[in-house]
Amino acid sequence: MKFCSKVMVLLFCLCVFAASCATETAGGGQQIQQQGVAQTTAQAGQQSDKAAQPGATTERIPRKHLPKEVGWVNDFADLLNEQQEKQLFDKIAAYEEATSNEIAVVTLETIEPYQDLTTYCKDLGNFWGVGKKDVDNGVLLVVLPKQRQMHILPGLGLRETLTTAECQQIIDEQIAPKFKDQQYFEGIGAGVEAIQAGLKAFKAKAKGNG
Repeated sequence: MKFCSKVMVLLFCLCVFAASCATETAGGGQQIQQQGVAQTTAQAGQQSDKAAQPGATTERIPRKHLPKEVGWVNDFADLLNEQQEKQLFDKIAAYEEATSNEIAVVTLETIEPYQDLTTYCKDLGNFWGVGKKDVDNGVLLVVLPKQRQMHILPGLGLRETLTTAECQQIIDEQIAPKFKDQQYFEGIGAGVEAIQAGLKAFKAKAKGNG
């Protein structure tokens, strides 16, 4: 009887020990799994913070999505007839000859895959090289008729003369009212003339320096 009692006590102890080991193993596995989730979440947070930083780099859109320049007037949205295009071209060419300032007019069906018109204009202006080198005296007038969007982007050399507020004023007062009546040629022509008038100060300043 004593021998049997000892055996039973031994078996009981072994069962308790086995159960304790199993519990610790399961708890350790859960702890490791929880640590793994915590690390993954932390890494995701770090990546999100990095992407949210103002200086974080983003993948640039390839230039193949930008149209090739055909001249001072680039009517890709077909708003103008041939005679109107020629009149605008001659006006801009004569102005460039007299002042060296360059104005490029662009009408577009879409700017996809771009979503922001300002970014598109900057990339397009740099791609085309609007304005003289080392002077950066070009102006880009971009029109999206279907989206009812317009933007005037002067080069760095002209931004003190033709400010953002003045560019918006030209759009609001000269171009947009005529576009509402579908007078596209008149609207673009008025915009070009207003840009030229706004740059008179730059022309006079350049002459004074000469």
